[in-house]
Amino acid sequence: MAAGLVVAGALAWFVLARPSSGTAEKPRPVTFGDLMHPMSTEVLGPDEVKASLRTRPPKWGDREEIRWDRDDVFTYSLPPQPLGTHFGGLTLDDAAEFFLNNSVAKGVDVRFVVTGRRFAIHYKTYRQSEARVWLDGRPVSKKAFWVDDTDGRDDWLVITLPKTRTVTVRFEGPTIFSGVEHSADEPVTVKAAKPEFTIGVVSDSMYEPSPYKGSISRSAAPTLATLTGFRVWNMAQSGTGYLNAGLQVPLAGYFNLSESTRYGSEERLQAIDTAPIDALLVNGSLNDSAMYSADAYRDAVDRFLTAVEMRLPTTPIVIVGVEPISSDTIPDHPTPMYLEMTDVLRQAAAEHDNVVGFIDPYTDNWLTGTGSAKHPRGDGNQDKYIGPDGIHPNGRGQVFYQRRVVEQLRTLPVNPRDAHPAGD
Repeated sequence: MAAGLVVAGALAWFVLARPSSGTAEKPRPVTFGDLMHPMSTEVLGPDEVKASLRTRPPKWGDREEIRWDRDDVFTYSLPPQPLGTHFGGLTLDDAAEFFLNNSVAKGVDVRFVVTGRRFAIHYKTYRQSEARVWLDGRPVSKKAFWVDDTDGRDDWLVITLPKTRTVTVRFEGPTIFSGVEHSADEPVTVKAAKPEFTIGVVSDSMYEPSPYKGSISRSAAPTLATLTGFRVWNMAQSGTGYLNAGLQVPLAGYFNLSESTRYGSEERLQAIDTAPIDALLVNGSLNDSAMYSADAYRDAVDRFLTAVEMRLPTTPIVIVGVEPISSDTIPDHPTPMYLEMTDVLRQAAAEHDNVVGFIDPYTDNWLTGTGSAKHPRGDGNQDKYIGPDGIHPNGRGQVFYQRRVVEQLRTLPVNPRDAHPAGD
């Protein structure tokens, strides 16, 4: 894969950059941090860009649209499907949705290269949406562009530059993406951005999109992408784990969970096998506590990792452990079951050759207390970081949590052979 060449290139760079001496030195292993180029937090100034959200098409006279389904124009973080595909109703090909192999809509995260002075990103909102835009890695605004419309509407995020130039655009947040529009009288070209190093994510709802204002565009997956510069191929499914297959029941509207399966199911493994990924992050899960036994859990973790290694023998795997979330039913102190689950994951990381690291938020207790932003209790940081449902991080919490993930991810080797040298 092309992304694999990124790693090879990085390895070659370190070999060439090593100081010359009379004795051969072993090159420093390439880490995930060496491949990161996080998005900037420095907002573009008003003399650099003007960005505005409109509910009606721009008044540019005749407009041309570069649709979401144009070949080789957009670099997506998940494969797009025509709007309505998933629910089997009316399918509209004028916009795309992003579901992959599960039944909770993911937000768009798309990159493309524009040459021009003025263009509009066209998307649709049903219920609520948040949108964020970066140009050459810098945000066009401090806050996300928020829309609240229960009836549904089209939106245009208009980007105007001082003069014609070429910029790489990243657009993320909304669940429905239509394409890019421009005035027919002004030449604008759009082409696909170069694919970034791609990390796949298998997870429970920790990496599903958040439905809350201020959190949608700061959900876990786009936040991980922002902090690393990686493309994040999000294969999360709510309610699942190594043992837990989730609710597997159809629910009304947006959150239909009837297609969920456990991590080691053939469906999840097939999604991993066909994903264009360079690494895999496996997160969680507290959900496994509902059906936990030590032997069953150990077997499920081992079977999953073995199956992934057989399908992707050179792909590095990073395990992120049980979430340290507390509530009325989950105490804010170490419990034997969660400690045992953590030990199983730590041992599996040591025993499986493809696993390059284990990140342990439970033992480190990243989230403290039993409250939430809606119901603070004054006993820990969950008062700031947990959303209205009392169990999932809000946008502020995901930024905090993913920063902790990235802090440890950046030190881990990309090549599994560097994590498990011969003889260890």
